[in-house]
Amino acid sequence: MYKISSGEESTLPDRGEIRLQGVAFSPDSKRLATAGSDERIRVWDSGSGRNLLNILSGDHGSIDVLAFSQDGKMLVSGSEDGTAKIFDATSGSEMWTLPRDDRILCAAFSHDSDRLIVGRYCRGSNEAATATVWDVSSKKPQGTLVRGDSVFGVSFSPDGRRAVTMSSEEGKGWDLASPAESLTLSVSGGSTRRGIAYSPDGKRIATETQVWDDKGKPLFSIPSTGPGPIDVVQLAFSPDSKRLATVDGTFAKVWDLASQEEPLMLDNTTKVTSLTFTTDGKFLLTISDDWTMRFHSLEIQDLMAIAHKRVPRELSAEERQKHLHTK
Repeated sequence: MYKISSGEESTLPDRGEIRLQGVAFSPDSKRLATAGSDERIRVWDSGSGRNLLNILSGDHGSIDVLAFSQDGKMLVSGSEDGTAKIFDATSGSEMWTLPRDDRILCAAFSHDSDRLIVGRYCRGSNEAATATVWDVSSKKPQGTLVRGDSVFGVSFSPDGRRAVTMSSEEGKGWDLASPAESLTLSVSGGSTRRGIAYSPDGKRIATETQVWDDKGKPLFSIPSTGPGPIDVVQLAFSPDSKRLATVDGTFAKVWDLASQEEPLMLDNTTKVTSLTFTTDGKFLLTISDDWTMRFHSLEIQDLMAIAHKRVPRELSAEERQKHLHTK
């Protein structure tokens, strides 16, 4: 398999010895939010690497979770000490703080940015609420989805009527009108301590190791590479819902969901922390634990040019189909 590195890269400045923790890309992929071991949240221009905003969170413990609202106006942070805060993503001002509880493991806004689900660690109580739906306008809870089990991933359906959660035992789908459980997502092997996501068209649900249809029918399994960080979403659907990007150490893998063929592998040199597709689907944007952002071109002419530099001969039709997904 040819391992391809492409596109431009930029190392974020002024990081010093700060360890990268929480990471989130804005929905339009133009901004990147990072949380470091210095308890600061930084927002960057993902194109230039320019620092746009610095927020001193005031939390006591590492900030492991970050997520933008779908309109790009809000940013939620979740910390090890159980604090979840919502900030204005432009000014950095704190808008509100959720009641403190166990450690925050995940968070996601609905597509209309009106609701927020926060997932937490469970310390053993069967009645502990570990996934709660919040109304952003009233700042009040609308219902509890999970009790007595840690929630490692959460995602809203595009229409906002449903949500999926991933716990330590299995994934579940929820009808948010009730709210009530609507489906169970069985995971074949590997750790379930992972993020989970709906595709933009609402027809698929995925973790890094499994893809289902929206009714919970397994479509195919992705070879497990072992559990990654439990608090970083390491998968992303393309805007047209035709591809899925996952993380495998220093590589980003791009899967064609129709063919389910061997994935395109994009080399990042150091361990990938998070990734997203650009809104036009032409690039995959990654950030690694050395604070380096990379734009990987997914345009076939660019991939062919890179392959020709790496391989001193013309690729056969079979090799182009296998490694570049083109004839």
